[in-house]
Amino acid sequence: MSFSNYPQSATNAAKKALRFKEKNGSSCGTPVGWTRASQLSSRKALSLQTVKRTFSFLSRAEVYNQGKFTDDDGKEICGSIMYAAWGGTSMRSWCKKIINEEKSMEDNKEIRISTNLEVRYQNSDDGEKQTLSGYAIKFGDVTTIGDQFRERVDSTALEGVDMSNTFALFNHDWSTPLGRAGRNMNLTVDDEGLRVDLELPQTSTARDLSELVKNDIVGGMSFGFTIAEDTWSRSDEKMPLRTINRIDKLYEVTFTPVPAYPTTEVALRSMEAATAEEDTKEILAELNEAQMEAQTPNLEPQQEERQPEPTMDVETTPQDKPLAFTKVDALKFILDHQK
Repeated sequence: MSFSNYPQSATNAAKKALRFKEKNGSSCGTPVGWTRASQLSSRKALSLQTVKRTFSFLSRAEVYNQGKFTDDDGKEICGSIMYAAWGGTSMRSWCKKIINEEKSMEDNKEIRISTNLEVRYQNSDDGEKQTLSGYAIKFGDVTTIGDQFRERVDSTALEGVDMSNTFALFNHDWSTPLGRAGRNMNLTVDDEGLRVDLELPQTSTARDLSELVKNDIVGGMSFGFTIAEDTWSRSDEKMPLRTINRIDKLYEVTFTPVPAYPTTEVALRSMEAATAEEDTKEILAELNEAQMEAQTPNLEPQQEERQPEPTMDVETTPQDKPLAFTKVDALKFILDHQK
């Protein structure tokens, strides 16, 4: 994943530092720092690792920035020069934003394997272009996730989803991307699901994948996404059913061997929240029913003679008899302690 939408002011700061060096022959900085300045001045795309390194440097170097390149005696201020070379304050703020967004994405991102799919391999007539095609998402298919719950993707899940920045990967490896939507990959939503058509680039990873697919070693696809809306339901099945109604972002489609369908912490958190809400409704309904029963007068005729209660031998009477503790008791206990 790469980023090139950093602020123009960061580019201007890097250019200013480069002009100063060219004019005055500055001895400040390191080759890495001046390489970064060249990248920013020409607005080259930066990897996530480079964004993190830039943020780390600017956070440490900010204290040395005096806002000017020379002091009153005309001596260069290296802290200010290199702070600008790395993009300055606006670059630091942008890097922080990107890092936080990526962390949030990783915390909420889910990976799903599309099982029982055929990845097709096709050679062009001239033999130069090779295309892989398959479905990364199949609408309506119900799959069991890690023996925890069942899941299906609704046919409306991809409506309005921006897939212009979706990447094609091999085994979820972002270091060697295979393609990008709108470049060498077409993503098409039809009645069946999300179809992927990838024209393989001339890279070693793409050639390896081509051979693996051609020899039926790799034949599955998966997708990495975050959720905008899902619902949970219970039926006669033992496990709850999660329906993905709307996907927020589609980050990747991946060609991969088909392993076991993964369970994700994100989905389990969603399930726990949904089931907790159902349990609360059930408890409240039970409490309301108990209160109604308490308010209903007892219309049964009283017995004229009270029957003696059966007694038990002291030696056989359990000393620590367990108490019945219902959901109603639990809710009353919680409410009392909240007061």
